[in-house]
Amino acid sequence: MNQLKCTVFSLIFTICGYVHALDSDSVSHPVEQASAGDRIACPSQDFDKFIQVFSESKDVQMKFIKYPLKQLQLNLAAEPEPKPIVRELWRDQVLFPVMPNEIERKQKSLVLRIDDRKSNHVELILEKNDTDYKINYFFNRNSCWYLERIENWSL
Repeated sequence: MNQLKCTVFSLIFTICGYVHALDSDSVSHPVEQASAGDRIACPSQDFDKFIQVFSESKDVQMKFIKYPLKQLQLNLAAEPEPKPIVRELWRDQVLFPVMPNEIERKQKSLVLRIDDRKSNHVELILEKNDTDYKINYFFNRNSCWYLERIENWSL
């Protein structure tokens, strides 16, 4: 009877050791690596501070988007005039960064401004003066601010 108990315990320890070895192997858990960005804390409840961090970090952008992300894009080839096309994008379909950082905005003479602000909703406009370049970003706040929709009205 004692030998049976020893064999069972030995088997249990062997299995536990094997499972632990698998668990510590990062290759066997790519989902854990990919979800490391999910542990990013909300940058700020204050939208002005939030958007500074959001615009500068691809990882923050990936975390604080509500999926599916609604994206409006103009079909410039439509006749007789451009027509909007709305798509719903999942995380693996979104091209990051979704918003240029401050350096890129300065290099391209892009201006990011708040168009509409409410306590739990903010609409930003990214535009280039004297051109048809215009992108609207819509954020809503729950536990943090989340980008819910992008509308590209550029011609």
